[in-house]
Amino acid sequence: YTGFDIGNLTLGGTAAVVRAVAVYTNGSNAGKVIVVGRFDSVSGTSRTNIARLNVDGSVDVSFNPGLGANAPISAVVIQADGSIVIGGDFNQYDTTTRNFIARVKSDGTIDPTFDPLGGANGPINAL
Repeated sequence: YTGFDIGNLTLGGTAAVVRAVAVYTNGSNAGKVIVVGRFDSVSGTSRTNIARLNVDGSVDVSFNPGLGANAPISAVVIQADGSIVIGGDFNQYDTTTRNFIARVKSDGTIDPTFDPLGGANGPINAL
């Protein structure tokens, strides 16, 4: 995708880092990028450990994860329907308990239809 520029992208937070990225390949979000890791803001926009970037590299404010994940996210996969599966060290996404794995809708909110019950028994580093 031409025009994608992360040259001015900044992450906020102590020891902020991007751990994984996933690119939408189809649908209305084609070319947008999900970034996950350990951070509390992206280019000045409050985003906790997950954000979506527009095709020009700017933060997509239509993707609103609320409080986000309460600990780092290490892995991300975008499903064919645009849903996002995340794995990491977290036990909560926004205000919903999710142990180490969750599915997020394309608007950034938790997908309540994906309930892994107790979740995994430890951090997830790959999906």
